[in-house]
Amino acid sequence: MNNYYRIKLSDSQYDFLIIATTHENPINSFLNNYISFIENGKVAFDLTVINGKSFNRYAFAEVNNHKIIISSIIVSSTADETITNESNKFFSENIDIIEQSVLPKALKFLLINELQKK
Repeated sequence: MNNYYRIKLSDSQYDFLIIATTHENPINSFLNNYISFIENGKVAFDLTVINGKSFNRYAFAEVNNHKIIISSIIVSSTADETITNESNKFFSENIDIIEQSVLPKALKFLLINELQKK
């Protein structure tokens, strides 16, 4: 099983959204490896199940020749509406990923409550 789920984006400056589904950061999986699903473009990472709602909840990177350009990686606590909507939809349909995450129980409770209100 992968430590991420990928979503092809449209109407966004990013080509793919990659959502972490375990405590393992998917960025690490891609740093020295070939990324088969994108040759050139931009990817956004949602690291909620690793970092919660902290400043490094999202990461963004450019891909060139199937490789992440390390110097292009930036982190943020926010993302555009397309990314947040896709993330919320994914987690709403997969609450168990949050429940099984390494996040503290209180944060899991807050995240799940937020998703159920949407």
